[in-house]
Parts: sequence; structure tokens; C-alpha cells
Amino acid sequence: MRYYAVATDNNGVASVPLMINATVNVPPTIGSLALTNPAYRGATMVLTAQNVLDTAPGTIAKVAFYLDSNGDGLVETTDKLLGTGVLVPERMTIS
Repeated sequence: MRYYAVATDNNGVASVPLMINATVNVPPTIGSLALTNPAYRGATMVLTAQNVLDTAPGTIAKVAFYLDSNGDGLVETTDKLLGTGVLVPERMTIS
């Protein structure tokens, strides 16, 4: 977002605008995603989101874990939600 200020005197003469760029509510980041067990069909696996940070004022409310349903590497509405974690580091066991 861009913000600016203009000063106007009692004669209606205005200053040149002074601009500033600011990012409001920077999105949280996930440093890495780890699979702690080998993934075998039918086996239990553990996904861990590490270094989950919120640089804006606030706290992490949740981390959602998804399966890339079609394997295209894109985040899409057709991807399957596996579950959510609420503590940092976010960890979820999937069987």
C-alpha cells in the first residue's frame, strides 16, 4: 500500500505530496516442510512445517497441510486438505 501526506496552508496552497510504501499484514512464512518417515502406501507419516513465522503483529492461528491432488505443484481448490496444526512447530501425523 502507498500512503502520502499533503500540507495545506490557510491560503489553500498545498505542498508536494510526500509518499511512503508500506506492507500491511505481511503473510506468515514457512521455512521448510519435512516428511519425517518414508512414505509408503498405508503407512503412517509425519509432516512437519518448521520455522513458521509471523512477522506482522499477531500469532500463527493454524497451519493447513494439503495433498497436491494432481501433482502439478500449484495450490488449487481441488487439492485435498489433510488437516491442520495449531502449535509451532506445526506437526501432523497422517495415516
